Amino acid sequence: MPPLLKGIDVCEKIKFVETSFRLEDISYDGIKLWPFLRSSIYSYYYYSGDDFLKNNIQKPFTVFEKIRLAVVAFYETSFSLFFYRNADFLLTSCGDRCAPKHLDGKRVHRIVQCLVQTEKVIPVDKANGDVVPVFKKYIHPVVFEILARLFCTSKFCPSLLEGKDILVQVLNALNLPEDCLNLTEFCILLQRRIKFYRKLFKFLNTKRLFIICYYSWEKMFAIYAAKTLGIPTIEFQHGTVYKHLAYYCAKKIVPNCYPDYFLAYGKAWKEFLKDSIFDYEKILPIGNYYMDVLKDRGDINSRLFKEKYSGIKGKIVITVASQIDIDREILSYCEMLAESMPNAIFLFKPREPEPYYKDIKNSRIIVEYDFDVYQCIQNSAVTLAVGSTCAAESIFLGVPVLLVNIKGMAQRNAELLGKNDSYRIVPDYDVSAAVRAVEELVSIDRNTVEDRGKHFFAENHKALLAKALESVGKMH
Repeated sequence: MPPLLKGIDVCEKIKFVETSFRLEDISYDGIKLWPFLRSSIYSYYYYSGDDFLKNNIQKPFTVFEKIRLAVVAFYETSFSLFFYRNADFLLTSCGDRCAPKHLDGKRVHRIVQCLVQTEKVIPVDKANGDVVPVFKKYIHPVVFEILARLFCTSKFCPSLLEGKDILVQVLNALNLPEDCLNLTEFCILLQRRIKFYRKLFKFLNTKRLFIICYYSWEKMFAIYAAKTLGIPTIEFQHGTVYKHLAYYCAKKIVPNCYPDYFLAYGKAWKEFLKDSIFDYEKILPIGNYYMDVLKDRGDINSRLFKEKYSGIKGKIVITVASQIDIDREILSYCEMLAESMPNAIFLFKPREPEPYYKDIKNSRIIVEYDFDVYQCIQNSAVTLAVGSTCAAESIFLGVPVLLVNIKGMAQRNAELLGKNDSYRIVPDYDVSAAVRAVEELVSIDRNTVEDRGKHFFAENHKALLAKALESVGKMH
């Protein structure tokens, strides 16, 4: 078995697969399956052999867990929204712990706050532990699963499946087991959910479908159904899309389950998506709600930060933007770097709390929960990142970036940021190089860094969003 391609190599593998096989011939009941399956297959391929994949495979629910989940879903759902006609439909990145932000005693959504304030919207979201959605009323996604099972029957018919042999060849080319996809179950799910969403959107007379992170099956089923009804499908940018598996496309297959329009952070992202699943003219830069808020509230955030960290004056503050799949590796690197930088304070911002944080022995590494990662970045001298979008966001906020190339995952961020002096990239084994890089970065003028960031984030989000939605109305 040849070695698995990792990191930057995976996009070349995508190109090979999508130009070597007749993927458009894989279908069920006339619905072309490859656009639905590609993200799952490539994600499985990318992480195959990694502990991350093993640790994040969803185990089958027990009967008790299914009942409990149904009760929670019905409890959270505002059923009055099912009679909220002629509205927009919003499928969020359900349960995203990073989406809610606190602003003047209120909770706001960092991406779609302007949309829900200015448009008539039906949000789909769910609570995630102690993190509750910002919407006063919303529909829990599990309710759709229950309703679909009740009102939309579906059974697998082998004669409707075409091109299965091609799919098997693709899985063999990627060294993936043929049973990594339960194709029978997927086809039943596909047919049932598309039927359900078509009925739902017709009943609600849905105007537009908005999406955050389109590439889950549930969202793709909804997108496909909406497109068959002529409803505009519009995705908000959520994170990095540079060479992202879900957006890099070597073969366009139609009809498909991709959004019609993409609302990008800025012009740079539009250029990155020139050869993507989107038509270039339908990529509309609108900035980002929360980035605008941070710029406006810089003085307030600075005061709140100084109140909490009054004792760190004279120290170099480094915000560490962690990633869920390499959180432990990033923390280990910080521990090594902290030993070599006694004059630095590291604010470690995790995506999810982890039990091993209690084992941190260096008092200058602080796992920060009170401030969000962007508030920390605003009050730091340097941001340490690997593959996170926080690198571009940090530069927009005027803070230079140290990219640590753990598992080769920072290389894309370096390509994304391009040739400028607002960041340095160092190998994960060379701590002394990181120390020198930090010394260089802290001497850079923050206004210069901020100017570099304007390429990544357009300003005046509210006005740009209104203009983009007007453009959608004219184009669709």
